Amino acid sequence: MLPEDIIELLPDNAALVEKVRREFLDNVATWGYQLVIPPLAEFLDSLLAGSENLDLQTFKITDQQSGRMMGVRADITPQIARIDAHRLPTDEVSRFAYCGEVLRTRSESIQPRRNPLIAGAELYGVPAVSGDIEIMALLLDCIEQFAITDSVLDIGHSGIFSGLVEVYQLNGEQRRQLKSALSGLKRPEIALWAESTAYSSNYLEDVQFLLDSPLNDGDLKAFKERFYHRHPLFNRAIDELEIAFSTLSKFFPQQDLKIDFASVGNYGYHSGLLFALYAEGHYDAIARGGRYDGLGEVYGRARAATGFSIDLLTLCQLLTPVSTPCLEMTPLPQTAEAFAEIKRQRCQGKAIGFQHRDE
Repeated sequence: MLPEDIIELLPDNAALVEKVRREFLDNVATWGYQLVIPPLAEFLDSLLAGSENLDLQTFKITDQQSGRMMGVRADITPQIARIDAHRLPTDEVSRFAYCGEVLRTRSESIQPRRNPLIAGAELYGVPAVSGDIEIMALLLDCIEQFAITDSVLDIGHSGIFSGLVEVYQLNGEQRRQLKSALSGLKRPEIALWAESTAYSSNYLEDVQFLLDSPLNDGDLKAFKERFYHRHPLFNRAIDELEIAFSTLSKFFPQQDLKIDFASVGNYGYHSGLLFALYAEGHYDAIARGGRYDGLGEVYGRARAATGFSIDLLTLCQLLTPVSTPCLEMTPLPQTAEAFAEIKRQRCQGKAIGFQHRDE
């Protein structure tokens, strides 16, 4: 009855997801993040800010009132950028939290799901690496809250990809090929493209270095020797990776942290540190995030920004189902006093339902 890869939640799963949603929003509120609830659909020109990939993932409809094209959101981050730029403009630091369903034309994960429930937090107005550290620390604090063990936070930097683009002066198509290769680790694709260029050997060596480097435990010596001083984007990436890794290691000494040199992000609007959180035995990331300075420029107000989003349905697969109270059944009360007594017991945590003749 449902379209392919569109899911719904039945009572047991729905109860767990709702519990996690409430606990997440309550926790981020203690960090100063305020809840906003963007609409499910917007005009297309504002919904697709900053990313070609979002265009392909967005369902499009015609607004019968205005005749303009609308889209059903595939990502909430651009909506938060619009809110920061237009609805709540300020030069001060802003912190936003959200939770809502998105709809995508195709599933982005191994699990066939096109309507994930996404929760997240966004920090605006902090250009320094301290903002990135805050947002990653908030994510790890949330994961600790749910007692997730054996998780790994992979930290990367978009400056590595951007540095390669600048050093080798890659055009639009070449950038897309490189991003596809790094995202999918397709070495044959890189080799074929590199062989067709005048700088194939140096380019191929750099990219293969990134791909062959295992997830790193914070030792950037080899990466520094190869890339530092070749371009300011490389220098910034290395410096910020070092600071973030060192600080988070102090804040969360039990957390497994890795540096991923080949990380490129999902939607193309990232502009600095980026990260993904994985749990042992699960291919799909529980959460993704990163810096996206300038995303609000399309709304006329570019601001430093960083944030993350959590796939609540993926997260809930790692958690114990919610235990629901045993339902007691009683005949429909005949007096106000009897009804008030049942209400009192419900306030004490009992689940009491009315039994009817047909039951």
